[in-house]
Amino acid sequence: VLVSCVKLSGNDSSLENTVVVYRNINGNYVYDQEIISPNPLELTGFGDSVSIISDGTLLAISERLNDTIKTNQGKVYIYQQQQGKFILTQTLSSPGNELGEQFGYSISFDGDQLAVTSLQGNITIPTTFDAESTYFDAEFTKFTKQDDDAGIVYLYERLNDVLVYANSIVYDDADN
Repeated sequence: VLVSCVKLSGNDSSLENTVVVYRNINGNYVYDQEIISPNPLELTGFGDSVSIISDGTLLAISERLNDTIKTNQGKVYIYQQQQGKFILTQTLSSPGNELGEQFGYSISFDGDQLAVTSLQGNITIPTTFDAESTYFDAEFTKFTKQDDDAGIVYLYERLNDVLVYANSIVYDDADN
């Protein structure tokens, strides 16, 4: 299976970002299916990033500028192959639930995991503070630092053909 996002021009704006699926038949890739944005009348970045799982049964398509929940928060659509066609079976929204986050800026399957980047995601980083000053409360008080618009990677794990949020990864320059 070969999956590609095409930007078509013409009078029909619903075809502006369309994901096209090609299948290998006897050594040739043959056009098989078009997947059009669930929001065809809006410029949402549908298909700016696509990824297919190695066994070819799940396809992830990003829509990083989706405004359904919050402006430019983004979504990722999961399509499952059923009877030779990809059918929408799941929609992923950001666990961070932030305005302008662009959840789905880039997506990639690796084994049974899907990594979804968020271009403008805010991260909260646990920080160390003078341990003696918080000893009185048995370290009940936690100190954190908010890093706005730093970006974040969310990980989803495949369980019975459903993607479940597993964790997020924070990149910290201080760790280099």
